[in-house]
This record gives sequence, C-alpha cells and structure tokens, in this order.
Amino acid sequence: MEKRLNKIILLIGRRGCGKTTFCKELIKKSPLKTVVLDTFDHPDYRHLPLVRIDAIHRWKAGHCRVISGEPVENLQKLFNNVHNAMIVAEDSRRYIEPTVQKAIRQGIVEHRNRNIDLIFMFHSLKDVPPYICSMHNDVVLFKTNENVDIRQDKWSNWDTLAAAHKRIMGNPSAWYNETINLQ
Repeated sequence: MEKRLNKIILLIGRRGCGKTTFCKELIKKSPLKTVVLDTFDHPDYRHLPLVRIDAIHRWKAGHCRVISGEPVENLQKLFNNVHNAMIVAEDSRRYIEPTVQKAIRQGIVEHRNRNIDLIFMFHSLKDVPPYICSMHNDVVLFKTNENVDIRQDKWSNWDTLAAAHKRIMGNPSAWYNETINLQ
C-alpha cells in the first residue's frame, strides 16, 4: 500500500499561464475524491457537479465543486467535514488574508489527521502568506509578473525559487512550469 503524504501544494502563476489546466490534470489523475472551492463559477470547473456546502458531509466519492457562500466559511466547513480527499482552493488570494485566518490555519495544521491533500492557487509569490510559505511541500511555479531580484525572506528556499523563476521566464512557452519540492 502506498503511503499518503498529505501534501500542501502551491500553484503560483499569473492569469492565463496554465494553473487551472494543470490543476484539472491533477484532479483527473488523482485517485482521491476532490472538492474545488470555486469562488466565482470558473468555466473550467463547470463540468464538476455542484455540491452545497451544507451537504458536503454526505459527499462520498468522485470530484465536485462548491461555489456558494463565503469562501473562508466554506473552507472551514470543508476542513471539518472532508476526509481522505484533495481540496483545491482556487484563487486563494481572494479570501486568505496575509496573516491567515485562524480557521484556515487550524485546517492546514490538521490536514494530515484527515488524510487531505491541499492545493492553494495564487497569482504571484508575493501573494502567498508567510504562514503558508512555511507549511507547503511543493511549489509548481509558472510565469509571474514579479521581480525575483528583490528577495522575499518569507520563503526558506528563495534562492531555489528565484533561479527556477528565471528559467521559467526565459522559456518561450507561455505555459512552462517547474515543480520545486521541499522534501
């Protein structure tokens, strides 16, 4: 039996760089049930069945999305009611504050106990709160609109990220990305 790692994966890149397409492939390949916290009815997730957040505890298998309600409350309800699954937090900067709200911090800390993989999507390295920078396992880095010559000390692996960013920005493909693993 394969050991579950219960990873926290960050997908980071500007709009239109392929984060959602990459995420859709992860979902498609995953043996886990997956719920997408879709904050704005993203067209790329409309093929997934909608599950009301108050019914999420009855969801047993497959992939689905949640779009109604307040995103922080929805994420907290997902953390409290979902087990043995992957949770995708689409466009996380819309609702995760720089100090990371207590309910989200608690869910991140307890994700291993619930056997949950977490995917957070951000548009830039600077958008990721320091707490999440300290908790992630992998970064899938796409093209971003930032200057990596300005050091961001919240990242313990900044030099690795900056070097990867320069390679990514130098690649002619608009969708090129690299995975930076911390383990």
